[in-house]
Amino acid sequence: MKILLKITLLLVVINCFQSCSKDDTPAPEPIAQPNPEPEPEPENQLPTQSVLLSPIADAINVDVKPTFSWEAATDPDGDTITYEIYADTTARPSKLIGTTTETNFETDERLCLLENYNWKVLAKDDRGGETESDSQTFDTRNIQFSNATQNADFPARYAFSSAVFQNRVWLSGGIQSDGRGGYENSNDVWFSENGVDWTLATSNAQWPVRRYHTMTAFQDKLWIIGGDYESEDADVWNSEDGIEWNLVTNAAGFGRIARHTTTVFNDKLYVIHRNKVWFSGDGIVWTLASDNLIGNSRTRHTALNFNDKLWIIGASSSTDSNVMSSSDGISWELVNDDPFSGANSNRDSHASAVFDGKMWVIAGFGSLNLNDVWFSTDGVTWTLASENSAFRGRLFAQSQVLDDKIWLFGGTTINPSNNIIDGTTNLNDVWFID
Repeated sequence: MKILLKITLLLVVINCFQSCSKDDTPAPEPIAQPNPEPEPEPENQLPTQSVLLSPIADAINVDVKPTFSWEAATDPDGDTITYEIYADTTARPSKLIGTTTETNFETDERLCLLENYNWKVLAKDDRGGETESDSQTFDTRNIQFSNATQNADFPARYAFSSAVFQNRVWLSGGIQSDGRGGYENSNDVWFSENGVDWTLATSNAQWPVRRYHTMTAFQDKLWIIGGDYESEDADVWNSEDGIEWNLVTNAAGFGRIARHTTTVFNDKLYVIHRNKVWFSGDGIVWTLASDNLIGNSRTRHTALNFNDKLWIIGASSSTDSNVMSSSDGISWELVNDDPFSGANSNRDSHASAVFDGKMWVIAGFGSLNLNDVWFSTDGVTWTLASENSAFRGRLFAQSQVLDDKIWLFGGTTINPSNNIIDGTTNLNDVWFID
């Protein structure tokens, strides 16, 4: 028994010794091997610079819808190249006019006439790289004249009025030849979408026959204001379709007037006659804005809404044949007292329009029937665009702007044999200026 106990104790001691001799330290974790560094992406190489081809540097008489072309840029990385075309009248052109992957571009956006442009091309790859070309200048062309028709469907006339409404040019009333060597006032209304084909809207509008009135588009209606006619009423009419006319008032605050102008400015109708300016928001209530324009006999002038100002151009009196402007219709500034310097500096019975970022004055009467065309961007400096235009000299014509063109139509001439308007030289031709 004692021997068995000794053997058991010996085994326990041996077991304890073996347990104490074991290494309790955990095995070390395997060392993680670093991932191999990725190959660096090659640096994006920029496209080469494009060389401008057309319009060539300092080109003149360039069309207002030119085709731009340039030599292709190359990309060292083989990336796809897109071209952005910039053109404007600044030294460093910043106006984007088109984008293409080709090496030519025909703009849909019409450039302005008689302007000096700069243009450039920006070549861009699809990874953000871009290279700008040098810039080049060119001058756009002068105005051109096209005869839409020499004998329109409407009877020849002068002292009529016109407006653009519902994408059509409308004309109304005026003095027509009576077919017997004389003339007569009228109250017919015509319209055209193309200058060639004219449609009679009504041969006898509700308003009385008249001449030297105004027709204006305002608040989605056509408006007839004033004129010479057989009535003492100071009337205002409007129409939604040019056929049916509604009397708005027969007692307008400005009284009976003719040879005046009506212009839409600041969402109101402005009537200018002699030395007074009136305005109305509804055609019924008229407010006197100013009664101290330079001179007291300003008639047969034109008025325009241009660059957030009202402008008055010319007059039948030589002392009033100037240019004035106003930002509110109340306070007026004399901008140029002799805008059309020369033998025909006094000008009245002309046509005018806002077109292509400029004010235009067309034809009229000075010391003779005029067929010249002038323009200005500021009312101060006036430039002669055409001294002897393709159309016949005339006065009391009308001009309107539609489809990127100035339309010039109708009018009459002073008979050189007696120096008067006798109704025998009334016109019904239509011209486009663009």
